[in-house]
Amino acid sequence: MLDIDTLNALNDLMARTLYRAEVAHLPKLSQAEEDELAMRARSGEVTARAALIVSCLASVYLMALNFYLIYKPAHDDTLDLAQTASLEMLRALDRALEKRNPGAYLRGIARKELVSSTRICSD
Repeated sequence: MLDIDTLNALNDLMARTLYRAEVAHLPKLSQAEEDELAMRARSGEVTARAALIVSCLASVYLMALNFYLIYKPAHDDTLDLAQTASLEMLRALDRALEKRNPGAYLRGIARKELVSSTRICSD
């Protein structure tokens, strides 16, 4: 959660600004930390499942920003695009946990959704 000093430093308090600031504060996990989360998530630990998704949010937001700037899709903004990709990661979590590198798989799912979303919008 953002602290008051961070909030005061923001130029605006629009949702995309708040989301960008929030994901920027998420810890960057090493591959070993991500592997540990995956192992705990596979054993059914709910907090580890959530943490695995959260660990991908910053990279998904950056991907969405790049796609938004390049393709100018019909989505309202970058946040809208990032959220569609994040929803696909949630849907794919169980399948991701069957893979050797669930985090990379989830980020790939998000990228695939971004490609699909921008292709649909630009057609």
